[in-house]
Amino acid sequence: MACMGGNMRHLGQLSVKAGRIAAVAILAASFLTGCVTNTAVLQDFQDNPSKIGFSVVDARPDDDKSTGFLSFMISSCDYGIRELGDEATSPSRLEILRSDMEAALKEQLANKTMTVSHYAIFFNINAILRNTNPYTGGLADLVISPHDRQKEDISGGWYTRADVTTPYSPIIVEIKAKLDAKDYTVHSVYSPQEELPQTFGTPYAASALLEAIRKAHHALIDEVRGSGG
Repeated sequence: MACMGGNMRHLGQLSVKAGRIAAVAILAASFLTGCVTNTAVLQDFQDNPSKIGFSVVDARPDDDKSTGFLSFMISSCDYGIRELGDEATSPSRLEILRSDMEAALKEQLANKTMTVSHYAIFFNINAILRNTNPYTGGLADLVISPHDRQKEDISGGWYTRADVTTPYSPIIVEIKAKLDAKDYTVHSVYSPQEELPQTFGTPYAASALLEAIRKAHHALIDEVRGSGG
């Protein structure tokens, strides 16, 4: 049986009994230590004013800016996917994006403005939660592999088997932006070299998160460079 689509806004579609079982299961899992993100700090970063008049406008929805699990329901396609809010990094992801793009594209961006309508970061620990969760029980047949889910069934943090290069929980970065009336979309999947903790303040976890962000930025830079934007 396929997993059920939808995030926490749609929990009313599920039975109260299933909700209670799933809540116990997810709370019992050792990975769910709360929604504290801690902050991945990019050392020695200086957000200096643009030297070429390039700016980035933040037009993201509020959902992109807050931290939390998309669903606590084991039967949901969003189970085990955690969105990382703006407090996850210092400086902010948009400050890093502007700096990275200006450093790479230089005069190609002179006196231009890029509007970012979506920039979300997801930590998808669905697979490891299912494998370590002793409370799944009769709900196990409702959950399918995260690799086999359909993109349209997941609110965010989707990936395929071909996207990952290690067995560890991936970080997915999604960006939608407009520059010179051209739309750009990035869906980047980063595979860490070891299983990451739920907080990103430790040196390795911080480095992995920033590498995931930079991988997405490089993909966007390549798109803009290729389009002549």
